[in-house]
Parts: sequence; structure tokens; C-alpha cells
Amino acid sequence: MIIDQVNWTVDTTILGIVRGTTATAIYGVGSQIHNYYMTISTSVSSVFIPQINRIVARHEGDWALTDLFTRVGRIQFMLLMLVLTGFIFAGKPFIEAWGGPEYGDAYYIALLLMVPVTIPLIQNLGIEIQRAKNMHQFRSAVYFGMALGNVLISIPLGQLYGGIGCALGTAISLLIGNGVIMNLYYHRHIGLDMKYFWKRILEILPGMLPAVVLGIVLTSRVAFSGYKGVILFALPYTAVYCAGVYLLSMDDSEKKLVKDVTGRVTKLVKRKGN
Repeated sequence: MIIDQVNWTVDTTILGIVRGTTATAIYGVGSQIHNYYMTISTSVSSVFIPQINRIVARHEGDWALTDLFTRVGRIQFMLLMLVLTGFIFAGKPFIEAWGGPEYGDAYYIALLLMVPVTIPLIQNLGIEIQRAKNMHQFRSAVYFGMALGNVLISIPLGQLYGGIGCALGTAISLLIGNGVIMNLYYHRHIGLDMKYFWKRILEILPGMLPAVVLGIVLTSRVAFSGYKGVILFALPYTAVYCAGVYLLSMDDSEKKLVKDVTGRVTKLVKRKGN
């Protein structure tokens, strides 16, 4: 946890030294959006911690862990990609409405942080699997190396490109550490079938295409700004995304989960109405 905090705060420290307070403030806005993005994933995975410990304690095998890891990862990916793809299309006018036009660079900073961090976010159940197996020391060593690499890369990039350069340095360290090293560790040492995991994750992509096409068409033909413009974009985009993912990406168990949740919400609304 200490190393993780160092890794996420090193950019603002470097920026304060090499570029000053203005660049640090702009980076802070992008970083804040990235922090909100991260909470979406952790709120899902925390529910399954007791189940992971039961599987390990009962020696149910690595396949049971892989299955749970993959099912939770798919749900996290569907939720995160709604936010990420929507932010790609509507993020800049949202930031300019929130902080002002002078904070426009925060959009690119947020994207550089959000895109690579999606990999560990859809795999953060793996952290609990490592802890349950008492094999989490390697991750700490990897994150320590990522923090050092982040510093070495971000200093020259920050001097050249400011906050965007520091965010790029963080993105590179995340892709190498989480995207490559940790995935290999999960597959070879933890016992998780990462080929199966990524195959199931990639199966979600076709369901996202209708929303992405809609986003491209809307942003190319309509210039929107302010909170009102962002909301008018977000409503149809969210509807098309959810419909596409439900019809083209979800398996039967995921559709049943959606029906159960919507059914409970409907009953709750009816009770309050009565």
C-alpha cells in the first residue's frame, strides 16, 4: 500500500519541481477523474473477498479461482468501458465545464492514466487471490520497480511535456508492470489461466461497437459543450452501450444477474411508491 501511494503521488511531486503549481493543478484534475474511475472497480471486487478465501481454504482448485476471477473481471470490464469510452467522446467538454478551458490538458492526462490502469482494475480480484495464497510479496516488488521506473521516465518527460509527460511515464510503467509482468505471474505461478481470462474479456468488445459508432457519429456532427451537452450525449450513449453489451456480449448467467438486479430495483421502487 505504501509503494502504491508513492507510485500515484510521484507525478505531482515531479511536476511541482520541474513545472510549477499551474501544471500540478491541471494534473490534479486529471488525477481526480482517474481516482473516481478506480473506485468503480474496487466497489465490485471487494464483495468477493470472502468467497476467494473459502475457495483457497477448501482447496477447490485453481480452476474455481480462474472462473471467479474471469466472471468478476468481465463485469468490471463492462462497467469500466462504459465510463472510459464515454469519457473519450465527452471527457473534454466535461472537464472544460468543470474546471474551465485552461484545464483542457487534464483530459489527456486523465486518459493516459485511465487506459492502462484498466488492466489492473479488471484484475484486482487477483490481489486478494495472492493474499489468500500468501503469494503477494512479488507484487510488492513489482510495484516498487514500477515506482522507480516511473520516477526515471517521468522526470525527463515532465520537463519536456509537463503533466502529459508525467502521465505518459506512469502509463508506461503500468503497462509493463501490470500488463505484462503481473499477467505472466498470474499465469505461471498463481495458477490462473490468463489465456482463458483474456479470451473471455475480448468477447465483450463486439457489444461495445454500436455505442462507439454512435459516439463517433455524434461527436463528428454535433458540437456540444457544458454539462447540458454532456448529459444529452451521455443518455443515448449509455442506452445504446447497455443494449449492445446485453444482447451481444453477456452470457446467460450475466443476463440473469442483470434481470435479478433490475427486478429488485423495480420491487423497491414499487414499495416506496406504495
